[in-house]
Amino acid sequence: MGLAWGDFFWGSAFWDGLFLPDMIYDRTQTDVDNKTAKGYYNISDLNRVETAAEYIATLLTKEGYVVTITVKKDWAITDFPTATE
Repeated sequence: MGLAWGDFFWGSAFWDGLFLPDMIYDRTQTDVDNKTAKGYYNISDLNRVETAAEYIATLLTKEGYVVTITVKKDWAITDFPTATE
C-alpha cells in the first residue's frame, strides 16, 4: 500500500499528496483531569476522524479492497451523532 508519511503543515499530516488533520493518539488521564483540548472528544475530533476514515477507504479501494463508507465531515456544535453514526 502506498501510504507515505511526509511533512507536517499547519497541524495536518501530508500523506500521498493529501493533507490530513493530525490524529490524537496520546490522550492521557492528565489531559482529561486538566480539561485540555486533548482531554475530551468534540466536533473537531469527529471531523478529523471522518476525514481520515474516508482517506483510508480510498487507499484500500485503490489497492483492490473495495470499501464503501458514508462520512460526515461537517459536524457542528449543534449536531448530535446517532448510535449508527
